[in-house]
Amino acid sequence: MRKIEILVDRDDLNELYDLFDLHGIIGYSVVDITEGRGAKRGSTLPQPFAGQHGVLVFSVCDVAQADALLGSLRAFLAAHKGFAFATPVDAVIV
Repeated sequence: MRKIEILVDRDDLNELYDLFDLHGIIGYSVVDITEGRGAKRGSTLPQPFAGQHGVLVFSVCDVAQADALLGSLRAFLAAHKGFAFATPVDAVIV
């Protein structure tokens, strides 16, 4: 399994949701970004994330879904401000 974390502008969520649907990822959470600081005192974050419109979207899915989504995210993030991380999930405790 992999955890996908995507930081985007709230205005781009519907298009991101379409990508999740396209790859069969039905579970995700969205968290508003209220504050943050980058390695260069925030200057590494594109403008929307410095204000009140940035969100963090995250999901845990199987590796095949994550790989397919990451392929689509490359094009999505080339057209929109944001960035994404994918990390392995060693355990899920419910």
